[in-house]
Amino acid sequence: MSNHSSVKHHDLLPEWGTDGDGLLESPYFGDRVGGRGNHLGLDDSPVYAAYHRIAKRGGSGDRRDNTDLTDVALNSYYALLAETLAKMARVLDRPQDAARFAARHETIRRLLNDRLWHPGKRLYLSRYLDGTWNEVVTPTVFYPMFAGLATQDRARILVAEHLLNPEEFWGSYVIPSVARNDPAYCSGGPVHPGSEHFRFFDKYGEDSAPEQVTARSVACLPNRPPRTAPPHGSSAGPPGSRRRGRRWPRRAGHH
Repeated sequence: MSNHSSVKHHDLLPEWGTDGDGLLESPYFGDRVGGRGNHLGLDDSPVYAAYHRIAKRGGSGDRRDNTDLTDVALNSYYALLAETLAKMARVLDRPQDAARFAARHETIRRLLNDRLWHPGKRLYLSRYLDGTWNEVVTPTVFYPMFAGLATQDRARILVAEHLLNPEEFWGSYVIPSVARNDPAYCSGGPVHPGSEHFRFFDKYGEDSAPEQVTARSVACLPNRPPRTAPPHGSSAGPPGSRRRGRRWPRRAGHH
């Protein structure tokens, strides 16, 4: 499997581990705060507004530098890739490859639960290398669920205390791209019913949660005009409201 493009991508990802501890930090986008987060299609996400640039040493030739923000979302995707490659290797009868990728997934699971679970807020948050928390609450707090990283108890907490909390992510229009009670929340933009957040819950037996999210997301669609998708916030009314003077493109990856 070593020549498969996904394997090559997996094997290059550790260059974003600034301190080499097994978890990844966000790549540095540049001085313009508005574009940060584009490594995951999360451009303009306030999660990435305050990270600090750290010069990269070595790497694959990618010109981007490292940062000091250990990224919940990026590590969730890293783990999901490792898990997927392990499954592919088993199908192809490549037990050594399967064991390698499964071990990577397990390492990320252990480290993420040890270091990126905030015991006071009871959710997964990104964290700076000096130990301080990035406390912006966005749907990325759920990402460890689609990667199979969250424990069963923590998955239940995420659903009961955060997903179904109307002060955060619940309501007639569900899962805004910043929690409603977060200081970074913007009331002018819509939710994104096409982003399939119900996938967060598939691995945890949360049967009712994906059904409810799907139903409320589908209910949004008839009221959504084309090509208006401000990425961060959720309006009190139907999705698709505009901010004056700006048209936002519809982009995959915005939540």
